[in-house]
Amino acid sequence: IQRMYSGVDKMTLLALPGFLIAGNLMDQGGLAKRLVSFCELFVAKLPGGLPIVTVAASAIFGAISGSGVATTAVVGGIMLPEMKQRGYEPSYVGALITSGGVLDAVIPPSVILVVYGAATGTSIADLFKAGFSVGLFMMISVMILCIIQGRRQNITLVKKVYTKEMVLSTLKESILALLAPLLIIVGIFGGFVTPTECSVILIAYVILVCGPIFHELSLASIWESFKKAALQSAAILLILSTASVFGWIIAYTKLPNMLMNAILAITANKVLIVLAVNLVVLVAGMFMSGTAIVLIAAPILTVLCSTLQINPVHFGAMILMNLAIGCMTPPFGTCLYASSMVTKAPVEKIAVKIIPFLLVYFIDLVLLMLFPDIALIFV
Repeated sequence: IQRMYSGVDKMTLLALPGFLIAGNLMDQGGLAKRLVSFCELFVAKLPGGLPIVTVAASAIFGAISGSGVATTAVVGGIMLPEMKQRGYEPSYVGALITSGGVLDAVIPPSVILVVYGAATGTSIADLFKAGFSVGLFMMISVMILCIIQGRRQNITLVKKVYTKEMVLSTLKESILALLAPLLIIVGIFGGFVTPTECSVILIAYVILVCGPIFHELSLASIWESFKKAALQSAAILLILSTASVFGWIIAYTKLPNMLMNAILAITANKVLIVLAVNLVVLVAGMFMSGTAIVLIAAPILTVLCSTLQINPVHFGAMILMNLAIGCMTPPFGTCLYASSMVTKAPVEKIAVKIIPFLLVYFIDLVLLMLFPDIALIFV
């Protein structure tokens, strides 16, 4: 009981329900539609323009909501009719929104990111900074793929004419939505607020914007958002508390040290060890939830960073990218199944279309392993 209590008795975990509440409120308040409209102004008429809009909207909404499944469902529901009208196959749309939805695992305020920081003792603020740069890197790489695919596909380009009045109206409605992720970036990166304080400010901001200003957030929907976040938080904290007992048992039996000694007996090459760990986490992410993997492996990961003298923030960014990839792969990719429900396309067809996106993310992962500055540029 004492170990379970101490496992969740951490101030940093207060950010968890805060960001979950903010994400649920944004889902109810109509911010996603405004973000999509804003992105369409700039790239919708390019080859691959609508896919680029989808990825950008997923990244922005994922940064606000912190939920990959919610991002996949909301952005997919908005973009699917328009993309089908332009000639895109539902299976391709499913692969696209899946690749965009998994960015939430990396881009702050990611729930898995907060849990990883709390479980390993790594600075959550530094992880937020690393997650922002890595998420931006992943987003740009997928956008490049969308442009390449757009030039090869026979897709009807957007012929919508934006008048000056329409542009001004869209910008006017979008600016308040865009300020939400800006609050996170400026507040945490600038050192003005802690992640927990930022989550509370974000809740107040969303209620103000989506309620009195947009008139799309009622008292009933606010109550539902808080209730849903309470259930989500309780589930995650229960897992965290029991995992802390498991972690204590592992530490007491000195299993991490034995495992490290076994690995070092095979090879002392830091690159090979890191590669092996990434491979194990990647495969585990295909079968288990990211939160469970982080909580179970946290004691081992902590010892690994200390023994090999690896920057814990860089190492955390690699782990989170692996978990993001796991959310889009069979057999248990949560975002993959969410996209299947939204698009009504079979999972196996989406899985085939998702292969190019997976290859891009694998390349990103290798580059992140070789060049730590991708994650540490803002730290």
